[in-house]
Amino acid sequence: MSFDNTGLTPKRYQEIVEELNTQLKALAGSEIDTTENSLIGHMHSNLSLAFAQLWELAQDVYEARDLYNAEGASLENLARIVGITREPTTQTRGIAFFTGLDGTTINEGSRITSVRGDEFEVEDTFTIRAASCVETRVYVAILQNSTEYRITVDDATYIYTSDADATYTEVLNGLDTVMAVDGSVTTSVVIDAQNEADSYLLVVRDDNTSTSSINATSYLTFDYVVTPANINSINYGAVPGDALAINSISSGVTGWYAVSNPSDLTLGGNEETDTELRTRVITDYSTVGSSTVDSIGSAVKAVTGVVALTVRENTGVTTDGDGVPPKSYEVIVHEGQDQDIAEVLWQTKPAGIYLHGDTQVTVQDFNGYDQVVRFTRPEERYIFIDVRYTPYTEEDLPSGAEDNAKLAMLQYADDNLSIDDDIIAKRFLGSIYSASTGFGDITIQVASSNNPLVVPNYPADYVDVEAISNSQISSFATDRMTFTQV
Repeated sequence: MSFDNTGLTPKRYQEIVEELNTQLKALAGSEIDTTENSLIGHMHSNLSLAFAQLWELAQDVYEARDLYNAEGASLENLARIVGITREPTTQTRGIAFFTGLDGTTINEGSRITSVRGDEFEVEDTFTIRAASCVETRVYVAILQNSTEYRITVDDATYIYTSDADATYTEVLNGLDTVMAVDGSVTTSVVIDAQNEADSYLLVVRDDNTSTSSINATSYLTFDYVVTPANINSINYGAVPGDALAINSISSGVTGWYAVSNPSDLTLGGNEETDTELRTRVITDYSTVGSSTVDSIGSAVKAVTGVVALTVRENTGVTTDGDGVPPKSYEVIVHEGQDQDIAEVLWQTKPAGIYLHGDTQVTVQDFNGYDQVVRFTRPEERYIFIDVRYTPYTEEDLPSGAEDNAKLAMLQYADDNLSIDDDIIAKRFLGSIYSASTGFGDITIQVASSNNPLVVPNYPADYVDVEAISNSQISSFATDRMTFTQV
């Protein structure tokens, strides 16, 4: 055995037994009985077993730092040094399209089934609604002469005024004509030859990877609304999720008609084996070690609690316009714990490159020495929104309409606005119209402040577009939204 510049060569049980016997005979004489069934033989056998186990432990500790021999937790620790973690067992997941009556709520955990019999469930409770759909049928609920029929798709409003002798077909064809000028949706009229009142205008979003917000006057109604939602397989692993394979409803919900998955789901997988993890570390090491902006950003985004980030890189030889020094980079990250972020940044930081920022956190490196990691927290800009509207005279403005609109605007901001995203006031119009009936013409402007208690002056401080820089993030709250009926 040896532990030298060639590495560790552990002793084995039989080797230890023979060594103990030889040493004892050299000290006490060759007449000592060391055979297997002698007293000395039993003592050396027990001692050799314990020593062999210690050598095996020493070998495990030695190989724990060797990528090619480490196993289990030791291999995971080595992988984390270069920013790689073992892939856990996962579920098959993706998007399914749910068809039903406008306003039907599908609860978290509702079950659907594929043609193979594999079960899937809804990840989060959602509502089938025209305000977030890829397709819907628009019916004439009330046929009125000389009346405005109004449909709003996202921020665009379409109006058709019926004549003095209105018919269902005339109203639907009129809406079809006025909506044809816009390219975001495709419309077509479907006439029911048996009952004209069952005819409808089919509205389909051209890009079914995103949704449209569609609402209309009370004279129109929606049915067979198609709303996308996230689903995942009940079982973990590679559960098949081929396009159009999911077509059966297992949970009974009134108003829910059908379900399908228009594209392949992301296949789940089993926990990554030691061999697979080792191979990925070897294959990906050069990519991870290069610490590109993408790899740094991906690693920090995975930190628990982080909701937004951006990376500013300066490859020049002078300080850039953002104040980032030459040959350095700055990570601007919102939320998440300082220490967790710093640990990941140190693991992904390229050697010899300066990490710039106004937040400093101390971490320990591989050798146990303290190292300072820097990053930046974005400046919060507190957004104030002023909404002025006239009621739409042909609809009721229900109690709580303004509060519902505020919540819809807040949800839009949470879903769409982050660091470096300018606030464009008119993009909130769709949220307001989809939140409630009764809103007519709307004007909307925004303002910002670095203190939520400092209210901007209206109208001097309010604008159509509020610029947010790459070191800022916008913050919204319903108590900073004002609705005024004019």
